[in-house]
Amino acid sequence: NFGFRTPHPDNNNSDSSYLTWLKGKAQTDSAEGYWRIHDSYYDLTEFASNHPGGAEWIQFTQGHDITELFESHHPNMRKVKQLLNKFLIDTKPEKKRNTCGFTFDENGFYCTLRNRAWEVLEKCGTGPTTGMLVLHSSLLALFLVFIVVSVLPLSGKLWWLCSVASGFFLSLLAMCSHNFYHQKNSWRNYCFDLSIPSSHEWRVTHCYSHHTYPNTAYDFEVSSAVNVMNFYPVEHLTKVPGLRSIITMQIVFLLGFISMLIRRHFLLLRGSIPFRLEYLLPHITYLLLVGIYSFAGSKYHEDTSSVFSFPLTSLLLVYMTSSYFFLSISLAAGHHHPDIWHDGDLQLGEKIDWGILQLCAVGEKPDIDHSMVLSSVSFGRHVLHHLFPTVDNSKLYLLQPVLERTCADFNIKYFDIGKNKEAQKLPIKSTRQLSAYEGWIGMWRQLWRSATSSKNFVTYSSLNVKRSSQRSKKVD
Repeated sequence: NFGFRTPHPDNNNSDSSYLTWLKGKAQTDSAEGYWRIHDSYYDLTEFASNHPGGAEWIQFTQGHDITELFESHHPNMRKVKQLLNKFLIDTKPEKKRNTCGFTFDENGFYCTLRNRAWEVLEKCGTGPTTGMLVLHSSLLALFLVFIVVSVLPLSGKLWWLCSVASGFFLSLLAMCSHNFYHQKNSWRNYCFDLSIPSSHEWRVTHCYSHHTYPNTAYDFEVSSAVNVMNFYPVEHLTKVPGLRSIITMQIVFLLGFISMLIRRHFLLLRGSIPFRLEYLLPHITYLLLVGIYSFAGSKYHEDTSSVFSFPLTSLLLVYMTSSYFFLSISLAAGHHHPDIWHDGDLQLGEKIDWGILQLCAVGEKPDIDHSMVLSSVSFGRHVLHHLFPTVDNSKLYLLQPVLERTCADFNIKYFDIGKNKEAQKLPIKSTRQLSAYEGWIGMWRQLWRSATSSKNFVTYSSLNVKRSSQRSKKVD
């Protein structure tokens, strides 16, 4: 029952999927078919088709307590609450709210930060800038050019280099597309599916699970992988110890996307997940390469079997390259470092401001955050992205002064609420800063630390340590 308080299918069994997590969350929340926000219940069934972010956000959260998701995904909270009141129901299930219990005090850290941020966003909007759209389109074009050239005769013996280049740009495209599947539906969401992972599934496992509960037992991205690579500082959860775990990660990085494709077919055959049209994108890509290779290279190859085998070889190399870059960069993005909080570290307290949790569990990389291009293709501006996931990456820099001012008003310094005593002494305004190199090395250090730790696992559901930095203070 890892990550949930009520029995549910194990996240680590052969049938586990994003639906497994949703089922476990529903069992834990016991909202009985409604949508629970704080202590009120709403019937959003009829509103789903009119939801600006897309109907699927409403549909897959039915029966859930969506307090954290609701609060963090709507920076224009006053307008949203006025609309929400139309769907309030009088009949309430008897069960109390029994999820994580993060707080959203109107005078607390996160609500204060969000109100100030909206004063900025109301003027400039939350959507992508022209520069972001050009960047995303350019990455898509580069991926397509190189993957097509890899199966053309003109690539010659350097076909493999074109495949590697295509895989590299596909990984950058996937990371840039990640910015869009946090937002309302568009064709750019599905560019992520070109790399094999599903944007729909990642809206659950990443946008919902990981963003809302980072580095906790509710974080599907971390908890579902403990049998292969455990980042929690809990020794008994580690199945692959020490150096073997680090070696295993290299294999996971390289074959991660391909294994996702194989596993998806397994789950489809078992009936564990429903079929979605975007699942066909990798297959369509292969068939297009076969057609291009067959037509353009018909004069240059006599072995008809190569019509199918060569495009497949090229595509597999593309996916392995993309998988390695995407997974290695994403895991080093700013969550896994010995100085960043993980469930099992210092107890944070049973009730903690949701924004404070984000500062605890997320690191920042200032050496790439100065550039919109670098931050968009390497999960940059990570703290602000977690605090405001629906705001486009190209506009997050506008909120940096707001974040710093709010942290100062609440007397929050680097890891003021973390576990690193030395870091608490640093006179810095927001959260743990890491260079790209520190983030990469820190990921391996955290993995090694988790494999050799003797600490007992403690989930935040049982924590009761009073936080000195958690307070309700009126600020302007």
